[in-house]
Amino acid sequence: MRIWENSGDLLLSELLPWCLERGAVDTLLLSSHQSFGKSGKGEYHGAVDPNTRKILGHNLIACFQARGWPGTKLIKHKGRVYVANFDAQLALMMTKIEDSLFNWLNVRDKALPEDICLFKRGERGPVFVSVTHERDAWILAETCPPGFTASSDRPEDLCIWPGKYFCRI
Repeated sequence: MRIWENSGDLLLSELLPWCLERGAVDTLLLSSHQSFGKSGKGEYHGAVDPNTRKILGHNLIACFQARGWPGTKLIKHKGRVYVANFDAQLALMMTKIEDSLFNWLNVRDKALPEDICLFKRGERGPVFVSVTHERDAWILAETCPPGFTASSDRPEDLCIWPGKYFCRI
């Protein structure tokens, strides 16, 4: 399996169909980060959870706290992870909400979940990993998708954790 990294901005309308067709993905993972104010207490952006649950609707499989998910390792705190069944209908809805991958951020006006990750359940790793606030994205596949170039990263560099949903609980 080769790793490819983004070479610029990415549109979900191009990326998600590629992942469905070439990667045969069936599961979506999204996340929400806590913000830490002067008090030092972590708080989630208020609109992200209801917005995410509305987007995912009946496709939502699980929602839980984690110390890491593909692309992310948190120190001393946890984030919220959402896992959902993924299909062409959800992909289309996501592109209509926000087509630019790197605008899927908790802190923007739309208050969207972050770090889109796609995989096929039962496989050894994800097909697509992103860290949207860093503007980073990777595809793990034999062939290079449009908008990506060869990466020197190794799978262990991408924080792909062992276990269900590739998360670090």
